[in-house]
Amino acid sequence: MGHIYPTGDVKIESEERLQGVGEDGAAAGRNGVKTEERETKEEGLAEEVMPGIRMDNGGAGGDRIVVVKQEVLSFAEDISPMSPAKKVKIISEDDQKMHVFDSSVNTRDGLLPNGQHQNGDIATAPYNEVPPEIEHITQGYQPIGKLITRLAQETWKNLLEVIDAMSEMTVGQHQLNSTSSPTYLNNHINSNGANSSPVNIQKKMKLLNFAKHRRDQFIKVLVLTQWSRQAADVGKVIDLKVWLDGQARLYNDAGYWLGELKRNLSAAKVPNPDLKTALEVLSTGKASWLPDLGYILPEPLTPRQMLKELREINTLLHLRLNIHEHENLPPHFKTYTIASGRATFVVPEEFEVDVSIADEDPSSQLYFIDFRLLFSPSLSEIPVGKLRDEIEGKANDVLKKEGLAGCYNFLHDLVLTNKINVLRQQAKEMARGKWSETIRLETVRRSLVLQYWLRKPGGKSWVEIGLMSGKSRAKDGVLREDGPSRIGLRWFRDGKEVKNPPIVLQLGNLSMESILKHVIALHIKHILTSIRDKLIELPLYARQNLSLSLSTSTTEPVDSSLKAELTPSRSLVAAIEPIAGRFALQPPSPLFASFEAALIALNDPALDAHRRIAGLRCLVAQEEIESRARCSGWEPLKTFIPRSDDLKRIFPTREPPRLSLFRRKTWSSRWLVGVSIGMGGEEWWVIELYDVSCLPSGFRPSTHTTYSLESSISYTFGEYFRVPIASSNGKATNPSYEFFSRLEKAAAGIISFFVNSRYLSQKRIHHTLRASNAPSPFDSGVRVPLFFVRFSSLIRQNIANKKTPWALDVLKVTYQGLDSDGKVVIIVEAQMQKDKAIPQIKLVRETIDKDVAFNPHWGLFALRTRAEVGEPVMQNIVERLKRIERLIQFVGVVQRSNLPCERVSLGRIVFSYSSSPPLKADVGFVGDRPMTIDLDAGNPHLRIKDYLVDLLNSEGTSTYKDFEGGAVVNGGGGAGGGAERSGFYLVTKIMHLSLPLLLAIGEIESQHVIGEMYVLHRSADWLQISYRAPTTCKVEIKLRQRRDEYRWFVSLNKSQYPTTGAPAEENEKTRAVTVRFNQLFLDSGEGWMGLKTGISASRDGVAEVVRKIDDLMWKIGGGEGGRKAPEQIRAETTEAIEKRAEKKELVHKEKVEKVEKEKREGGKDAETKTAGSKDGQQTKHSVVVLDE
Repeated sequence: MGHIYPTGDVKIESEERLQGVGEDGAAAGRNGVKTEERETKEEGLAEEVMPGIRMDNGGAGGDRIVVVKQEVLSFAEDISPMSPAKKVKIISEDDQKMHVFDSSVNTRDGLLPNGQHQNGDIATAPYNEVPPEIEHITQGYQPIGKLITRLAQETWKNLLEVIDAMSEMTVGQHQLNSTSSPTYLNNHINSNGANSSPVNIQKKMKLLNFAKHRRDQFIKVLVLTQWSRQAADVGKVIDLKVWLDGQARLYNDAGYWLGELKRNLSAAKVPNPDLKTALEVLSTGKASWLPDLGYILPEPLTPRQMLKELREINTLLHLRLNIHEHENLPPHFKTYTIASGRATFVVPEEFEVDVSIADEDPSSQLYFIDFRLLFSPSLSEIPVGKLRDEIEGKANDVLKKEGLAGCYNFLHDLVLTNKINVLRQQAKEMARGKWSETIRLETVRRSLVLQYWLRKPGGKSWVEIGLMSGKSRAKDGVLREDGPSRIGLRWFRDGKEVKNPPIVLQLGNLSMESILKHVIALHIKHILTSIRDKLIELPLYARQNLSLSLSTSTTEPVDSSLKAELTPSRSLVAAIEPIAGRFALQPPSPLFASFEAALIALNDPALDAHRRIAGLRCLVAQEEIESRARCSGWEPLKTFIPRSDDLKRIFPTREPPRLSLFRRKTWSSRWLVGVSIGMGGEEWWVIELYDVSCLPSGFRPSTHTTYSLESSISYTFGEYFRVPIASSNGKATNPSYEFFSRLEKAAAGIISFFVNSRYLSQKRIHHTLRASNAPSPFDSGVRVPLFFVRFSSLIRQNIANKKTPWALDVLKVTYQGLDSDGKVVIIVEAQMQKDKAIPQIKLVRETIDKDVAFNPHWGLFALRTRAEVGEPVMQNIVERLKRIERLIQFVGVVQRSNLPCERVSLGRIVFSYSSSPPLKADVGFVGDRPMTIDLDAGNPHLRIKDYLVDLLNSEGTSTYKDFEGGAVVNGGGGAGGGAERSGFYLVTKIMHLSLPLLLAIGEIESQHVIGEMYVLHRSADWLQISYRAPTTCKVEIKLRQRRDEYRWFVSLNKSQYPTTGAPAEENEKTRAVTVRFNQLFLDSGEGWMGLKTGISASRDGVAEVVRKIDDLMWKIGGGEGGRKAPEQIRAETTEAIEKRAEKKELVHKEKVEKVEKEKREGGKDAETKTAGSKDGQQTKHSVVVLDE
């Protein structure tokens, strides 16, 4: 489309629009339409686009819109130079002056008639004459009133159509009945639900759409009307641009004409001048010897006439091909286009041909115009010459005799033959290039045979490309036409034809190399796919233990390969070289090279290659396993070759596998590990060899073969077990160093379970061994069996006096690998009874010891023990269970007493029983030795430490029976039980109740001179304070239970009262003290109360009573002025205790570091160290943590 310019004089339209108007006009003339009607139609079509507007006095309101086509300005350029002059009149609005444009001037070739010039006569035009005005375009303008009229007419017509369509849309009877009758309100009809029917809604939508569309049209007219007010100025610019474009074309045509003139004159021969004729012509103006035929040349066609004629020809072609020739058109000529007076038939990937007519008679002959090939490589255009003349002549003859069908057959056969020749030439070039000595070309008539892989063993493979007739023979033997002839392909693979090969010939872009690559790619895909399908049936690949991936391409043979994983660390990539057809194995190695030669020698690799690859896989796996085992400390037994009977008994496989036996250097010589290697995978076994000289009872060696590993010892196969080891990713085992480490752990675990099972069977302890599919906690690649032991049967000697055991009757024993010393690590898991478990054990965290773990919520616990490979561990487990029972009792007491627990282990528990000052107790219990209590320096309970130790080991059976079943510390309710009657429970209660008293006594002692007073502890709950100045006074303090509450009772010793025979002065002092104490005993305070003969004080009130007694003694002696304030004394005491605790902690850390250093240097076992050093040791192995 051309550009649209807002002008006052012109509006330029595209050529297509003008052609559309002309074609319509021509068609109307041929069908007998009146000239006026055709003009009206052309005006309507021109108005539809509204290319431009200009206000003129001829329209409404004095303005008008004029539409001008671009072709009007370029008529002169398209007129042939030999045609006579044709003048086009253009009228200017300003002066109505007619300007004459001589269209006979050939502006394209730059030729001008003699004596003429576009701007006038050069000879006569004066230099001072004003040049002619620029052409002003006014032709084809239409008034704007006509546009508005036509728009109104169209709106009215469309409105009538909408009304008619709405009248045809009727409402059903059921819809009329369903709607309610209308109501009348203020003289208006209210239809209620009548408008809700779908038909009424469609009517309204149709009317609204019509109104919206017409409104848009009128808005466009309004915009055009406002825009046309500035069209006058723009029209002048357009006139100037048209003139400048014409001048530019003249300059370009001049250069083109000069070049054509030079090219035409190069081959011209100038004849000898005919002087006689020249003289006659120059003198008379004519030659007498030339005849005068009286021929009058027709006037040349104008561009408009040419366009009209072409449109008429197009119309005739349409009529002929759609009406007269429609039934006779060949199927491949159904696609055609008609333009420029010719019909173009297109056959994809073959050719396109142009034909036309010379007569309006439908029975007249069609004529060949042009012919073009639509495939590559081919000629882009048939050159002018003998070939083109031959094709044109033959095509016209066929069109005359056979019509379009014969023309198609002739050109179709010509193109197919040309394509076969192109492929033949490409094949010859390939045979001389990189495909030399690998392909062979044979030509048979209009077909070619190309054989490939000439040196490959087995059957031959080739491809045939030729013409197929397009006929097929039916069952009755009659030939049937299936279509025209075509280029076909047949593929023979290994001497056998492949039916319906998936090969699509690209006939639009011919390439013999691409076709051959396509065939070879399919051949390679067939071979590799067959190998893959047979390999994937083998167990290792079927279970996806080893990966097997196939990458194929149907166009590029080098992109096809088969990747087979031989071992997790080694893979094989098998590919086939496309030119020679030989196997290529990657990565290159001597082993792969030998197998590559074996694969190349196979006659049919699609059937036999998978066996060679399977054998290669087993060999590679065996070499890798033996090499890695030797580097990992295992000794391959190359000379130990078992007999077939023993192999069948130990390795029950169908096919004899590749067998390798290994022995660990640190193991006994009677334990071996064997592996059987096959396509079913690797199976690992633990084999026990019996010494023939010391066989077990009931074992008969006569039925077994003996072997000699050492010079003086003979062995025979005994017990054997399969090692349930698998890789961590679910694939085949990778014989890495880490794998052999896991293998050693798995084999040691099986040996350990076997030895423990044999021990329990001998002791008649109930147990069972179950397989486990879950990987072990320490290694996801090793699966070991589970061992279950009956708890009551294991510790029956420890629960003889008890009704039920404290744990559930099932112990789970699991194997956790080897430690750094090569010892077997065993984990025992159990759960306490619900009635024995301590509810909400918050003091016991997950790990209470390096070898013990707890789950506080569920009461689960686990312990770890170690033993030499082959040694039973059940005795050690029993001792550990007993210590756990004691620990649970202790932690229960701490938890019930709300005491913070700092450290917990199987031999030690450290808890804090005071925050100000910070005080803690360290209770140690190891084995059957007496329990101990360790207190920090400055701890007030150091006074009664010996009593506390005795109470701790008394287990509630000593003379402290007052505490049995007593009140709970800190005001709780009564809670009897075994834990409350234990010695540990009594110790915590005494320490809690006596803490304020002992702190107060410590403060008082610091205020007195040595010897003035002293404290005598008769037991943990009974002490005596003796004063020697100013007089002798003894105060008894005892702990007693009263009304479910423990209270301290303070009284004077009986010797405090006056006695006969004593000095009067002494009795006087004694009476003064007694009087003062009697007054104190009648008094009461916070936490204490006088009882006339003594004082009853609570845990916190007894400290205040002791201080009052000390104040009383100071007042009696008159020495109150030199004492320290109680707050200062307490602060200094607390600071001293904290410093001593920090010092002890520093000493403890030094001990821990020393123990760790000794352990690293091979010192004594950590369990022989002090209880304080145990908590500092760091475990080297993981411990099972039981989650909730």
